[in-house]
Amino acid sequence: MYMEPLSNTKATAAAARAKLDYVKINDCLNNVLHNIDNILEQQVSDIFQLLSWVASVVAMFGLRICDKKEWHYFNKHYD
Repeated sequence: MYMEPLSNTKATAAAARAKLDYVKINDCLNNVLHNIDNILEQQVSDIFQLLSWVASVVAMFGLRICDKKEWHYFNKHYD
C-alpha cells in the first residue's frame, strides 16, 4: 500500500494537534540507543544487568503490561 508523504506544513500541523514534543521524543530515543550501545559493548555478560536495563527502559517510557482487550483498543485507536 503506497501512501503519499505529507508536506512539511501538514506534518507540522498534525504534530502540533497531537501535541508531540519532538525534542523530548528525540532525547528519549537517544537515551535508549545509548543504553543499547552500552549493553552491546559489555556483551550482556550479566543477566541482572539486562534486567536492570529493561526496567530502566520501561520506567523511561512509562510502559506497562496490558491485557488483550487493552491492546486491541490501543491498536484500534492508532489505526
